[in-house]
Amino acid sequence: MKISDKSLMVVGLFTFLVTLGCITVILVKLGGVGGLAGLATTNTSTGYVNVTVESNVAVTLVVDTIDFGDGTIAIAGSTINTSVGTNPGGFDDPGPFRLRNDGNTFVNVTLNGSTPLELLGVDNAAVNYSFAAQNASGTTTGELFNNSCYGYGDGTGAGYAHAANSSNTQPFGITMSNNHRMVCPNFSYVDAHDEINVSIFFNISSSVSANTTYSDVLEFVVTSLGHS
Repeated sequence: MKISDKSLMVVGLFTFLVTLGCITVILVKLGGVGGLAGLATTNTSTGYVNVTVESNVAVTLVVDTIDFGDGTIAIAGSTINTSVGTNPGGFDDPGPFRLRNDGNTFVNVTLNGSTPLELLGVDNAAVNYSFAAQNASGTTTGELFNNSCYGYGDGTGAGYAHAANSSNTQPFGITMSNNHRMVCPNFSYVDAHDEINVSIFFNISSSVSANTTYSDVLEFVVTSLGHS
């Protein structure tokens, strides 16, 4: 069957009108021609970043050995130490222990060793074996004890003085004990305030046995205070 051009034109026009009607209905449902803009949407998501800095406790015993060598004791007794003057009787002049806080938190430093009786075998007022925290004067910055060790309390600067500072107890320090005694409370990790010296003092009487080497092992214990 042959379809005339007129018939094809009518069918095409009808199809166009139907299509146009469908598009019009869709646009009305979307709010008109401008409704097409509503097809674009924005999706917002939230991300989180957490960083936890842990306390790092790291105190280095920069100088870890003190050796006074050999010497003789005067009848009245002899005083030798690691920090003040020249030792008598031929004893050497070793420097003090040096501690440096290489961590990132304040710490307490305590010390224990042998009592004078345990080390020297003599128990009288003429015998002394003691320690003291002092300025780390041998460092390049000349670090001061009262800036490196703060008070027993909250760590503020006003309360730094305590008994282990030998300036409070000269000519000796704090008598050595086999129980831990405080050396440096709130030991700072801040550069230029992170080193101290720990000096050793002896007063040895003539009653101490001759031809004998006296050696002691000291234990430094570091405890984190958990604040920076």
